[in-house]
Amino acid sequence: MIYAMLLLAGKGERANNGQYKQYIKIKDKELFLYSLDEFCSNENIDKIVLVCNKDHLEYVKTITKKYSKIDSVIEGGTTRNLSVHNGLLKIAKNHDCDYILIHDGARPLISKKIINDNINSVKKFDSVATFIEIYDSIIEKNNDDTIGHYLKREKIVKIQTPQCFKFDIILKAHQNIDLGELNKYTDDAGLVMSFGYKIHLIRGDIKNFKITTENDLDILKKILE
Repeated sequence: MIYAMLLLAGKGERANNGQYKQYIKIKDKELFLYSLDEFCSNENIDKIVLVCNKDHLEYVKTITKKYSKIDSVIEGGTTRNLSVHNGLLKIAKNHDCDYILIHDGARPLISKKIINDNINSVKKFDSVATFIEIYDSIIEKNNDDTIGHYLKREKIVKIQTPQCFKFDIILKAHQNIDLGELNKYTDDAGLVMSFGYKIHLIRGDIKNFKITTENDLDILKKILE
């Protein structure tokens, strides 16, 4: 069985005056519902877990009650990684999850192709992450705001979500790390790598960007129009 976990607990400090960006309405539709719709309509996704702030549990349950694939809406943690941790423990109680896709609720334009590519790849490689290439020159900056040196652009990519794992692998990673150490990792792939697993990369899409600033919201509105 394949689960998707959609993370909604993060508070956007740089978008829309610090409001929870995943609940901002774009064309009369909460932002996170765009990605939720894509997961729900995908024939390869069996169940979905939503992880949100405790103050929003009833709100999220109310606006998503029509979605039959939602297994549960649960309380997140104080950080992204702790929210993932809570979601994994909830799913583990069911004992029927083979693979899991973990996605940011602030990335509304995920596509069917990205979802399916993650699923097809994780069945071969056990752990996968989505990426896009970088076309600008990349530098390391000095403290005095001068160029330190140029980095090799062909070896640097930007990581997106979803990241997809064989469920036993990411669950064991969370079960075998002190919770205080979780925040050392910026994403799920980094944590899994620390236990010796290789992460296979699959190509994403520039439109699968994360809503972080007011400018990102403006870009999203123009795309949807």
